[in-house]
Amino acid sequence: MAQKPRLYLFYGPDSWSSSRAVDRWKRAFLDKFGETTFYSINCDDVPLDHCLEHVQTALQGQNLFAEPRLLMLRRLTSQENGRSRVYSQAVISQILAAEATFDDSLTIVIWVDQGLDKKHPLLIQFSKWAEEGVGKVTLFPIFTAQRMIAAARHYVSESGYSLSTDAERWLNNEYGRLGKQLRIEQRLKYGQEPLQDYRSWWMYQTLDSALVLSDTQEIDEQHLKAAVATTSEPIAVFDIVNAITTKQWTKSSQLLQGFERTGATTSDYLGLLAALRWQLTRPGTRFTPQEVRSALQLLMNLEIISKNFSFELPWLFDLFLLRLQKLNQEFPVIINPRKLWLAHIARS
Repeated sequence: MAQKPRLYLFYGPDSWSSSRAVDRWKRAFLDKFGETTFYSINCDDVPLDHCLEHVQTALQGQNLFAEPRLLMLRRLTSQENGRSRVYSQAVISQILAAEATFDDSLTIVIWVDQGLDKKHPLLIQFSKWAEEGVGKVTLFPIFTAQRMIAAARHYVSESGYSLSTDAERWLNNEYGRLGKQLRIEQRLKYGQEPLQDYRSWWMYQTLDSALVLSDTQEIDEQHLKAAVATTSEPIAVFDIVNAITTKQWTKSSQLLQGFERTGATTSDYLGLLAALRWQLTRPGTRFTPQEVRSALQLLMNLEIISKNFSFELPWLFDLFLLRLQKLNQEFPVIINPRKLWLAHIARS
């Protein structure tokens, strides 16, 4: 009877650490076996049917010499909206259907660059595989402040540098500030997928820049501040929501552009939708009651469109922002899903 493959799931909000772990797998395999039997699929770049074709090719790639094969699926959940799990479920079903034909030369690694709900099919199935002894699940949780400082020390020491006391204090304060921002966003999203914690990416990017800018072997606070000035801090959902609900239209547009440039995912945009809906009903908005009702209608239509039609979300949000500025017109324009869809067809 054919032995089952080794199956590994890497996931968690600390996507920087998980991505490094996956890259180590890739480098070790390529160094030892080359690229001939290495199959890598970036699931955020291809539609589901193309992904399944690639997976099938890898699953059927065994040969007479039973050469080791590595199938790596990156960002498997990136195209899943809301609570939809179609992408993950389809891949799992395909692996299960072919499981009886596997030989022990195949290893499958799935990398998810975010946290997962306990009821997510990936976690459910990989937990079963782990109980059977053929799978392993590795969670990469959010850095604690203590672990962050230890990681920062180790990182700069690899290049022969050290961190000063004021640099560690500054990193700790900034890490805490960004953490508070993340917690606000999490409350605003109420029910969306767990957030990616971008703070580890921010920390390592800051340290990389500081290592380049430093003229001594010790990185101090000024080096870190100079490094931050040369890099773009991730755009926070809270900042976008605050700019829109206070009618700072120019700032809102700039923040949305930055949100897109920093690689915001579909889940991030859906979280922004939820955050806007929540904040519009709270005190502090500069919208009148009638404007709030119109804006909520816009948001509802925008959510319907994003979940049912293949429009690019950055473009939809630009249109949404334009319509928000016209709410006080005599005949305010509301995004209508059917009309917008028909207009898109006519344009194409």
